[in-house]
Amino acid sequence: DTIVVHAIEAYDETSEVGDFLSDIDLDAGSGTNRLVVSNVGANGPDDVTVTDQRIESLFHHGINYHASNSGSFGNGIEFVGSDWNETVRVAATLRGAKTTINTSGGNDTIRVASSSIDAESNLDGIRGALVVNGGSGVSTIEVVDAGDAPSSRDIVLESAIVGASDAIQISGLAGPRNEVAIRVIDGVAHTLRIATSDSPLSSEKFAVRDTIPGQTILQDGQGDATYTIDATAGALHIAGGAGDELIQVTPSTQEWSNMHGALSIDGGSGQDRLLVADQSHGELTFYELTANGLSHGPAGTGAIAFDDSLEELELHGGNVANTLAVQAEPAVSEVSVWQGSGTNALVGPLTGADWHIVGEDVVRVGERVLVNDVGIVASGGAENRFYVESTGALTGSLLGSPAGHDVLDYSLYSGGVMVNLQNHTATAVANFNYIDEFIGTGGVSNFVGANVDAVWTITGVNQGEIVTNGAADDWIFSQFPNVTGGSSDDRFFVEPSGQVSVLSGGNGTDEINYAYFSNAVAVNLQTGMATNVGNLSSIENATGGAGDDLIIGNNAGNELRGLAGNDILVGAGGGDTLIGSLGRDILIGGDGVDAIEGNQGSDLLIGGSTNYDNDTKSLNAIRTIWTDSTTTYAQRVAALKSLASAPLNRNTVFSDNDVDQLFGGSDSDWFWTDDFDAVADLAAGEQVR
Repeated sequence: DTIVVHAIEAYDETSEVGDFLSDIDLDAGSGTNRLVVSNVGANGPDDVTVTDQRIESLFHHGINYHASNSGSFGNGIEFVGSDWNETVRVAATLRGAKTTINTSGGNDTIRVASSSIDAESNLDGIRGALVVNGGSGVSTIEVVDAGDAPSSRDIVLESAIVGASDAIQISGLAGPRNEVAIRVIDGVAHTLRIATSDSPLSSEKFAVRDTIPGQTILQDGQGDATYTIDATAGALHIAGGAGDELIQVTPSTQEWSNMHGALSIDGGSGQDRLLVADQSHGELTFYELTANGLSHGPAGTGAIAFDDSLEELELHGGNVANTLAVQAEPAVSEVSVWQGSGTNALVGPLTGADWHIVGEDVVRVGERVLVNDVGIVASGGAENRFYVESTGALTGSLLGSPAGHDVLDYSLYSGGVMVNLQNHTATAVANFNYIDEFIGTGGVSNFVGANVDAVWTITGVNQGEIVTNGAADDWIFSQFPNVTGGSSDDRFFVEPSGQVSVLSGGNGTDEINYAYFSNAVAVNLQTGMATNVGNLSSIENATGGAGDDLIIGNNAGNELRGLAGNDILVGAGGGDTLIGSLGRDILIGGDGVDAIEGNQGSDLLIGGSTNYDNDTKSLNAIRTIWTDSTTTYAQRVAALKSLASAPLNRNTVFSDNDVDQLFGGSDSDWFWTDDFDAVADLAAGEQVR
């Protein structure tokens, strides 16, 4: 039989259970029967309870039903609600019968539970199959098994068909007897909440193979739980409890794009871990990690949101080139990413970050984000510091921000390192660009300049700065005892506090300059000796400071400048330019065609060479007499001619047989020249030879 209560015609809009003035007792008798209870025509909201023997309401009389004489309700039991907002609680279903709840319109709540209180609810009364249809409104379907006994269950959510409708089938819950399934008809505006055993002794496994298009909430209790999420049609929220949760996203298909709805996670108080597998994704992919979320590039792929209740996050990216943008360090305690075998990029936050290269193509961003399989490291902006640790190496490129200030820091590296601005390579870094500052390790660390004209300033011990064509091409370095210029022209200024072990000019015409010094400095381009420089090489020109300097050139064409002070400049071989500037200077051209300028002060100018060109003691003895302010010009000349330790005469001063240009300046100068040398300003009273 088919029994319809109450209707003139089944599902007629006038149907209302409340029209009855007393309880109804139905005995369907023998046969395979069907019961339909229609409340379509209700004139207000209702609160309905369904059991395996009775359907009752807060406002209307109940309906008791059974089937005697070995009969059954094998053709189903149906409750059809109205367009009002209804609450329907299904406490039990009849064994051998399919119970269907359809609330029609309205924003309804359908609760499958033995009680209205979660902690007291179980599904022990669900003995027959159950189908729930929330209708066309914004409905909430709750399946609550929280009060059941401790158990270890495999709970499955998967797609199903009910009649012509798509549905989600829920199976494996502890409560339902005979392992009957609960099916929920898809609803875009519906929320499905499933709450499982709240016992700390429970250990549950959820296999999510599909969800309703609306929102699904999975709520485990105090026990441990594992969630395996292979696909979703709508939003999924996991509400963890006090136990440990493991949440696995697409571990079977390894295709995150099967997640069409967003995933949000509240891990609860246990140790909770999220694993996202996307290795099978075969397209260029953009992943974005924020303070509270992880997203995936292809349109339609659900993002993942979390909070600081999650302890671990693990992402396995696709094996085609992908980009991971770390926009912020997440609240998660530990994040591990494997980008896959493609040519991958790691992009940092706009606000800058501290980066640590800790393994081969393994980079830690901030304190908690560890990324493997990195091909290119690119700052997002602002200021970044890239640490290279002893175990670290980057086989791809490291890119700073063109607009920010970025530092390549080897302070955590053991052993000497090399930075080369000519080819943009560095120890353990295959290639870099847009790096503004470099920190070495001391020891035997080497810094090589770019192939552009540059001005270097050695500002401290093993540290300095380089200026080229503007701010975009400027660099700062520290902890590099050994510095080398590029192939163009370099000028190396040494400050009084500056010091390096090795300074090499490289190719080009290069200069060492002590203009910042007020004390005397000494430079010998032949021996490689220089003040505050352990070893000097490949330098063509030198400039002193304000003190009494001693500068000796080499066999190249040198330009030597004394600046202020009573300086000694020795050109040695090659065609040299010697400029004394202020003070009483001694200028010795050496071999080659030289240009010698004494300028201000009473100067001693020698076009050729002397016995003392590399004899510092003798040169200083000559300077002592020449700079004696208590003697006259004539007395100084006479004293030097007769100086016992270093006399100046034809036996100690030699011609270079080249045509030299000599200019003494406005004061009384002493010239040692050949007849073919040119003296530009020989004045009366000045000595020649």
